[in-house]
Amino acid sequence: MFTGLIQSVVEIREVGERSPDGFKIKISKPNHWNDLKLGESIACDGVCLTLTDFADDSLEFFVGAETLNKTTFENLKLSQKINAERSLALGDRLGGHVVSGHIDGTAQVLEASRDGQCLNLKLKLAPEQFRFVVPKGSLCVNGVSLTINELDRETKTIGVYLIPETMIRTNLSLLETGDSVNIETDQFVKIIAHQMGSYREHNP
Repeated sequence: MFTGLIQSVVEIREVGERSPDGFKIKISKPNHWNDLKLGESIACDGVCLTLTDFADDSLEFFVGAETLNKTTFENLKLSQKINAERSLALGDRLGGHVVSGHIDGTAQVLEASRDGQCLNLKLKLAPEQFRFVVPKGSLCVNGVSLTINELDRETKTIGVYLIPETMIRTNLSLLETGDSVNIETDQFVKIIAHQMGSYREHNP
């Protein structure tokens, strides 16, 4: 599990040769990550990946076919900046919200407008994503825990507001109109919706 509080912005160092199963990627290693273990989970732009190898200055992962179908990773580029967060340790503070790293899909940035040192983002969600968002609820965008400030049920759009701290610590400040982002909706909303659907199915 993760919190959506980004620990480092890293760089794509290598994108391996693609096969039907997926491909390997290599990213730069944050200097303060000194106790890494093979097999641990790391969220890269919100996508939970398994650490398969690492060196003094790099981390390596395998990106599978399902991940390519659900995320922006199909279009990864060398030198691209991505958000990175290690998994939550038992006893850590949950400063953001509960994040699984299992991406629901991508969303398009309809608008990225500056407001002084802050940034307003307007995102177009797919219907299957939108059903799990609520006003002032939580949403994970490229691995970043954000609060939903605006919600339009007719157009299936939402608005989020990035403060200067978020701009400094994540790659969201680089977003432009037309870009795609990874979306993970709130786990608790999904669980409640699933249970209510199951109840209605068995209690018509």
